[in-house]
Amino acid sequence: MEQNKTREYTLKQRILTLFAIAIGIAFAWGVCGEYMWSGEPDMSSAMLIYGGFWLVYMAGFYFAAWDRAKRSVWGALSGGVDSTVAAVLVLRPLVYKQVELTFINFAALPAVLMLHAVTVCFTVPKERQDGLITAYFKGWFVAPFVRIGRFFGAIGSAFGRGKASKNGTAVRVGLIMGIPLAALCAALLINADAAMQLSIGRFFEGLRIGAVIWRAIAALAAAVLFFSFIYYMAYEPKTLPETPYRRIIPAVAAKIAVGMLLTLYVVYAIFQFAYLTGLKGLPEGLTYSQYAVQGFGELCAVSIINIGVYALFSTAAEEDTALRRFLAGLMLSAFVLLMCAAFRLYMYIDAYGLTLRRILSAWFMVCILAAVIICIVRLYDKKLRALQAMAITAAVLYAALNLINIDAMIAQSVLKKSDARGYMTELDARYLAHELSSDADGVIAKSERWREQVYKMGE
Repeated sequence: MEQNKTREYTLKQRILTLFAIAIGIAFAWGVCGEYMWSGEPDMSSAMLIYGGFWLVYMAGFYFAAWDRAKRSVWGALSGGVDSTVAAVLVLRPLVYKQVELTFINFAALPAVLMLHAVTVCFTVPKERQDGLITAYFKGWFVAPFVRIGRFFGAIGSAFGRGKASKNGTAVRVGLIMGIPLAALCAALLINADAAMQLSIGRFFEGLRIGAVIWRAIAALAAAVLFFSFIYYMAYEPKTLPETPYRRIIPAVAAKIAVGMLLTLYVVYAIFQFAYLTGLKGLPEGLTYSQYAVQGFGELCAVSIINIGVYALFSTAAEEDTALRRFLAGLMLSAFVLLMCAAFRLYMYIDAYGLTLRRILSAWFMVCILAAVIICIVRLYDKKLRALQAMAITAAVLYAALNLINIDAMIAQSVLKKSDARGYMTELDARYLAHELSSDADGVIAKSERWREQVYKMGE
């Protein structure tokens, strides 16, 4: 009976516990350390510290999960791509000083590493293309919490010769009871002795006890969560159900729904062709810039909806040759809508020049276009892992975005508009002088028109 109440912990698992404690401390005093963010933030130093932390995490992850990491083409491809993307995100501040995208990268880096972890550790059946989404959400919302108890069990096992036995439980209970009691009694004893108060005060002079306590709590929380995540990835079964999709939607119903959408898009395309080619003028009071801005987001949203409809009917509708053609037409419609959105964005940029927001909008549109192309290929190649391909493509495109000198592109666009206009406005001059990073200095310095405007402004 006792055997059922004990759990064996290997040396590797106990080492993992020590690693989790170390990485928790690194998170609390490194990533969350005040020196990292104090004063005017040095993004290159902050990102290097941040990247170093995640590099240490990856070392611990592979230390525990190496034997369970899936050896496959998709796993190797994902590992190579994700590692390259992560390196690009970390090293970007050493090359470019533009900070907005770097701030986004602080959130993007753990997202990329999570994609890597679930790709190499989860087995996703070909019949269940949605398995990657399931695995990704498990990585975020299940893995860090489901094995928290094992952290304390592994600590207790150090006192039980590798077993989380009664001794381990006793240790945990003793620590839980003893730490607050000891802290209370220590405070009373210090308060009762003036000499000890003076000595303790000198020792902790300049040390903010509150900050230390909160950092310690953050370190413990991070240690527990990282341990649970890595333990789950390394030791829990992660083969997702291979049950094929239940095709419960009649093919006729799917064709009717898709056919209605296709009819709508044909009518819309006729109107767009008339406006975009100039055959029909815009309604009174509506400029081309307003026309361009107004519909860009909506067209991208409709394209995303089309991808969702495709995913639903390609997996849940009865197989039908005609339906496959309808879905191909739906994806081609999404392609046409994206081209309309691209033309609107081009009109807007042509009128007002580039900004970071417009560059990100163009990048997002390229991602949607890549997803549409993958969906079309998937219709005729059932072996293609569409979601994995989309994830890898998005990671590659994001890395490419980080390799671009964005502020230099924006400066070049502003200067080009000024040259076409024949003069530079004071607003443009101030924007170039104060809103862009030093990445644009080389481009701006070559502009004689900018120097003249700055001279006129007296700056």
